[in-house]
Amino acid sequence: MKVGLSLKIALGSFAVSLVVLAVKYAAYLLTGSIALYSDALESIINVATAAAAILAIRIAAQPPDAEHPYGHHKAEYLSAVVVGTMIVVAAVAILREAYFGFLAPKALDAPFTGLAVSTGATVLNAVWS
Repeated sequence: MKVGLSLKIALGSFAVSLVVLAVKYAAYLLTGSIALYSDALESIINVATAAAAILAIRIAAQPPDAEHPYGHHKAEYLSAVVVGTMIVVAAVAILREAYFGFLAPKALDAPFTGLAVSTGATVLNAVWS
């Protein structure tokens, strides 16, 4: 795949991820659901992944130079490490919210509206994929 096409796809993924994050967070705000909040936290990872891909593609596309005689391809591996670390951080944040939600449960506000909004985000993700 050419770098230009890869970069366009990564930029599209970044844009879609931002919209999906906003929609999922709106669903959480409507309902107060910890499940929807964790879904929004997971969407942050998608945004970060797309941003890391954009950066890695740009760096990896640079030609070899005196300091990197074999090129800059390892930037892709470094971006994978960053994304993996962020997944662990998001998992801990989700576990924390779930724990406190378990200790102090509360009724949901507008559950069907929140579910409809969240479904819209899912459809957007499905269309993009």
